[in-house]
Amino acid sequence: MSGFSWREARFSEHRNSGPGATVTPDRPQLPPASARDHTAADYLAGPDGWRPTR
Repeated sequence: MSGFSWREARFSEHRNSGPGATVTPDRPQLPPASARDHTAADYLAGPDGWRPTR
């Protein structure tokens, strides 16, 4: 990240699983209530009507 600390950014994990997915203080978790506000459709939908999640 070119000298920027991830701790100063807004990175969070949500529903990770498998090896290495252990929750620790260095791996902040996104609460389920907040996750509902961040969907693939919100980030990928554009003014052209493309809906990649359907």
